[in-house]
Amino acid sequence: MHAMHVLVLGAGPTGLGAAMVLAKEGHRVTVVEQDPPPPVGGADRVFADWKRPGVGQFSVAHILLPAGYGRLRHELPDVVDHVLERGGRPHNVIAGALRLMPRGVAEPDDARFATVAARRPVLEAALLAAAEHTEGVTVRRGTRARGLRTEVPSGAGVSHVTGLVLDEGEHLSADLVVAASGRSDLAALFPELGRQPRHIERGWRYYTRHFRSSDDGAAPHMPWPLHHHNSVSIIVVPGDSDTWSVSLVTSDRDQDLRGLAREDVWHRAIALYPGPAPWAKGEQDAAVMRAMGEIGFLLVDPATAMSKPGLTARFTELAAGAPRYAEGPDRGELLAAVG
Repeated sequence: MHAMHVLVLGAGPTGLGAAMVLAKEGHRVTVVEQDPPPPVGGADRVFADWKRPGVGQFSVAHILLPAGYGRLRHELPDVVDHVLERGGRPHNVIAGALRLMPRGVAEPDDARFATVAARRPVLEAALLAAAEHTEGVTVRRGTRARGLRTEVPSGAGVSHVTGLVLDEGEHLSADLVVAASGRSDLAALFPELGRQPRHIERGWRYYTRHFRSSDDGAAPHMPWPLHHHNSVSIIVVPGDSDTWSVSLVTSDRDQDLRGLAREDVWHRAIALYPGPAPWAKGEQDAAVMRAMGEIGFLLVDPATAMSKPGLTARFTELAAGAPRYAEGPDRGELLAAVG
């Protein structure tokens, strides 16, 4: 296997996960990230004080689904250890539902639904700590990619990616560029390849509140995390350190429901739904947080672009795909995870 230099644009879970997997395959990886590092301190300080302007959904509800957790545990067990050290909680996504069913319905392989619960800033801080201790990975923060370095090899007829140009004018060369920094950055990068991405999307809005147990006990166990209703879905997600979040999710086109950004409106709305309402009665840990989400597709040739609805799917796809590209003949390609 030929060792390559790989540039990863974006130090979120997808980018850091791909960087560590590639480094363990013997490649040298440089991660470029525009946002600052997390503050020094425990999980609550990281959640409250870490500002990530480049990630609009940074503080809303997130959960690492069992597929992503299984990949982490298999490929990057140090990350799981770092999450647990920061207050992450072992969690089985079907355990609440099993408690409502007759005894004896549990099956031996129910462990496949296991994960570790942590608020996204805490999960990302754990990934960063593991990446900084991974041989072959260098993380450069506080710098932004201005564009791609490209060239047209003799006889190729199309541009190939050869690296990145940073804001301060520095040129970084690479055999493979992994773009994992979000849709807005990718939209700015792709025209340099002479291709315009075709973008199809359906959007929604999250209105999230975080809570913690008011009596220092464990967070309540939800029977099922997702509740669908006529005009809103409600998601109850466990977090680290005895915290959890409740999100009201609406269509981005629904102008009437944008009042959910107000605290009083949010609480009046959640009280209308008896099932998830009890989970909005803990100690309030933060104001209502808003973020937009999309299911989108970027279709670009000759670049390879992937888009999946959720952090777990993007991480799983890219962690699996990056080593394949690094080992294959696809030099000069841009491997992208969009979300």
